[in-house]
Amino acid sequence: MTANRQNIAEALDAHRLLSSIGVGSFRIKPMFASGVALENKEALLGSADEIRELQQAL
Repeated sequence: MTANRQNIAEALDAHRLLSSIGVGSFRIKPMFASGVALENKEALLGSADEIRELQQAL
């Protein structure tokens, strides 16, 4: 899953759902400012703290 400002709140729920049906691996990476993302900068995560909070929750 590529995390961005629009979907980061759904990441934990996605992890829980996938775990509940037996998926053994779930990866999240932040959206970086490159390619198409350059046209959507407001979707980028604002700080490393946002990513760290998600990692701790998972």
